[in-house]
Amino acid sequence: MLLTKCCHDLDILAWLMDRPWESVSSFGSLRLFRPENAPTGSTPRCMAGCRVRGECPFDCERFYLAVGPNYWHTLTEDQTEDGVRRALRDGRYGRCVFACDNDVADHQLVNIRFAGGATAELIMSGLSSKSRRSLQVTCTKGEIYGILETGRLTVAPFGREPRVIDLATGGQAACRGGDSGLISEFVRYISGQPYDTLSMTGIDASLASHQIAFAAEESRLSGATVHNA
Repeated sequence: MLLTKCCHDLDILAWLMDRPWESVSSFGSLRLFRPENAPTGSTPRCMAGCRVRGECPFDCERFYLAVGPNYWHTLTEDQTEDGVRRALRDGRYGRCVFACDNDVADHQLVNIRFAGGATAELIMSGLSSKSRRSLQVTCTKGEIYGILETGRLTVAPFGREPRVIDLATGGQAACRGGDSGLISEFVRYISGQPYDTLSMTGIDASLASHQIAFAAEESRLSGATVHNA
């Protein structure tokens, strides 16, 4: 789950810390989305006569039609509303969330200790009113916090007025404009044009974030703290 849905969050943590991780502990499980928790009257597929669709917050048709075309590429190459409905009726995204072959955690907490004593905490939840990433960095002289999807971060020095930084994201584009931004910077780099060196990260940061994810899963399954050899 962490590598699939939280890899960028771990990337940010590793990049911000810019130091080796020392130990990881993690807790979490697949608690809700299990067959025994399926509502009475539900069916293996949402659009196959499920009697609780009107009250189920996980109804696939309502969810994907509500989020709009920006996410339809996940379902099908046919980007029309009819194409999406067919994909939900017949494809894997139309299965009941309680009747899938899912075996990954639907919630997970990760605690990380870095060299020098700095610590970080990542919380992944499959249950939230909105799909979003929130960030809070607490330092010795102030905090930085915000919801990344809004494109704004607040810098709040202790004892002084906070100020808001507009990140100028790409709106509703793929990954809030991050995908197109990465491609643009890559093209600039290989063509010899000036590029944003501040946002460039080395392979070591990406490797560290993957190591943390694997260590977190090991800890979650074993119940033991995993140390960086």
